[in-house]
Amino acid sequence: RNWGRWGDDDELGTLNFITPAKVAEAAGLVKQGKVISLGGDFSSGGPQGAFKFRQNPVHVMTVDGGDASTLVQYGPEWLRNAVAADVSAFFADNPFRFNDDLIVMPLQAATQWDALSHVYYEDKLYNDFPADSVTSFGAFHLGIEKVADKGITSRGVLLDVVAHRGADVFCEPGNPITPADLDEIAA
Repeated sequence: RNWGRWGDDDELGTLNFITPAKVAEAAGLVKQGKVISLGGDFSSGGPQGAFKFRQNPVHVMTVDGGDASTLVQYGPEWLRNAVAADVSAFFADNPFRFNDDLIVMPLQAATQWDALSHVYYEDKLYNDFPADSVTSFGAFHLGIEKVADKGITSRGVLLDVVAHRGADVFCEPGNPITPADLDEIAA
């Protein structure tokens, strides 16, 4: 248990192990400069299909070139909205146009880092912060912005599960990757 290990006000947890010396050491290990994306599919075809309580992201265009070309941006329905009317007036004699979009998604629907405020036990977050310090206004302690402020640059180890199991076995439902699998692949 690392609670209190870096002081009572610590909000980084084991990220404290990533010191400037560790970052420099990790940078010295680079041989090829190859970039491997760890991002997941960020679309309606994403990974959430198996879960009934979560959805994949929904991405819609709210303003687009099709609207402009059909003059929807200047129609009566559009102009009833005061903000839209102001926008339309601005663009009336201006050749500049824009596209805008909106994404609706549960935050678990894509590759993400969970903040230390994500889970709690017996009304306590990491390092004994109270669980009620997370409200609908956000996390007053242990928010993901703490990770962003520090940044994460360190050594990573890629274990190729597909090469080990075979691609046709890797993605079968009900075939989880276990700690024992990772130990075997790393050996």
